[in-house]
Amino acid sequence: MGRQRRRTVVLGYRRGVTGETDQHDAYCIHADVVVGGSGRGALAGLTFAAKDIFDVAGHTCCAGSPDWLATHEPAVATCSAVQKPLDAGATLVGMTRTTELTYSGTGRNELFGTPINPVAPDRLPGGSSSGSVVAVAGGGVDFALGSDTGGSIRIPAALCGVYGMRTTHGAIANDGVVPLAPSLDTLGAFARDLHTLRRVYEVLLDHEPATISWSKAMCPDDAWAVADPEVASALASEVERLAAVLPVDRGNLSDAPGGLAEWVDDTRVTQAFEAWRTHGPWVSAAPRTHSALVGRRLEAARATSGAEAERAYSARKVARRRMHDIVGVETVVVMPACPTVAPSVDTSDDDLLEWWSRVSQVTAPGHLAGLPQITVPAGTVGGAPVALSLLGPPRSELALIDLAARLRI
Repeated sequence: MGRQRRRTVVLGYRRGVTGETDQHDAYCIHADVVVGGSGRGALAGLTFAAKDIFDVAGHTCCAGSPDWLATHEPAVATCSAVQKPLDAGATLVGMTRTTELTYSGTGRNELFGTPINPVAPDRLPGGSSSGSVVAVAGGGVDFALGSDTGGSIRIPAALCGVYGMRTTHGAIANDGVVPLAPSLDTLGAFARDLHTLRRVYEVLLDHEPATISWSKAMCPDDAWAVADPEVASALASEVERLAAVLPVDRGNLSDAPGGLAEWVDDTRVTQAFEAWRTHGPWVSAAPRTHSALVGRRLEAARATSGAEAERAYSARKVARRRMHDIVGVETVVVMPACPTVAPSVDTSDDDLLEWWSRVSQVTAPGHLAGLPQITVPAGTVGGAPVALSLLGPPRSELALIDLAARLRI
């Protein structure tokens, strides 16, 4: 894959459409991308940003990699996930930074620079949709588009104190979006309030939303056991509020011998196998510069065999059936959105890999089953945000937003 080396590109600052300085390094500056919307429609008057994996006509995505930027041509058309908000009246004010090839959930990018968590500057923002969440959390835009393969909307939202939602797999068309692991990839958005988030999803969703009448909640013991005690304690009042609205069941999500950790391993293998099929030819075509962490993950992806993938896909089918049986058509699963607060900015790569394996125990149920899951800010621990997560049946995105609003979380 070529020689790996650490390199930080000094980017300086970018000014958005409002003239404000990008003080949190949320945006890519290899090109200023500002596209006026129709000026009328459901999102008229709102501004938004998009992760730099979404095609915008005349712009070349960087996908978090200088080499990707140098080896790809400008898009000839704007992807539908960006065009829909434009048609609904919103204005696109810029493209946001992402981790390299979106193959890291930490938010760190050693090649283009790491966005600054606006609410906890000494901590990482989470990723790979790091720039998008920072643009929203810093108040620069009303909403921002991101992608979530293994948690890259849900976790950044939790670490930066905003709302974000992973959608049902396939709920938003992914034409003109740089993929990672297609059977897990989803698109979604961040916002600072539920009213804006709902308006955005009413525009973005390609399916007819399910009509949900919530009958009960499940607070899974195995997912709550992953959380730091202080995080679980901070979320306890939110669970009490939920119990006043819906009857609460207990139990475990995973019935695999290895529990949720086994589901995480199934995710890791699936993602690695598909990531190499997606990016392996490009990575191998010429010497590429990779950050140390992503380089390690690409090497592991290269080594993932078809037999390993077949085993993981088979196990995933079992996990998917299990999760669909649990949620049915009217059950919401309630758990910590992230089991910890955000890691410090100087956390080592090895510690981040260990952290992400733990985090994945609360995200894997959603993406293995292709289900929607919303992150709902719910206070702080030691000055850093914590959040609750609501996971529901297929096509329940709007119902999840309404439930969060009903709970006044």
